[in-house]
Amino acid sequence: MLHPRLLAAACSLVLAWGCAQGHTLPSGQGGAGGSGGAGGAFTCPVGTTHCGGTDCVPATMACDGTCEIGFFACTGGGCVPESFQCDGVPDCADGSDEKPKNPACGTGACTAGLFTCQDGTCVPSGFQCDGEKDCADGSDELPLNTACM
Repeated sequence: MLHPRLLAAACSLVLAWGCAQGHTLPSGQGGAGGSGGAGGAFTCPVGTTHCGGTDCVPATMACDGTCEIGFFACTGGGCVPESFQCDGVPDCADGSDEKPKNPACGTGACTAGLFTCQDGTCVPSGFQCDGEKDCADGSDELPLNTACM
């Protein structure tokens, strides 16, 4: 099961990619479920911004595809709140908001409250020994993590 923040970021990524690639839906359908209003005027759904025609982008993005102030631009597209950066939970679909892909996260050990995976990434300490592999290399669980015994 995907982490809720990751699921939301993935949904934003798909929508952002479609808009950035110039894709639109037939009039009245909208890029994110928009609809034709009174007199055929197009409206975008809540949480999105109208960029003309039938294009809607997530409210975290500008119509040119860049992220709004206070949001981090994922390398693969999409935006997540800056506060999600370097928190040990990958919110960008490509993991670019976390170590080792994000140089802003530093190169040392993970900060307090985070477990350092053998590949250098960080996950919340509470995810360690919970029976689910949260580190890509599985080092937060047995048999690689002997602290789980």
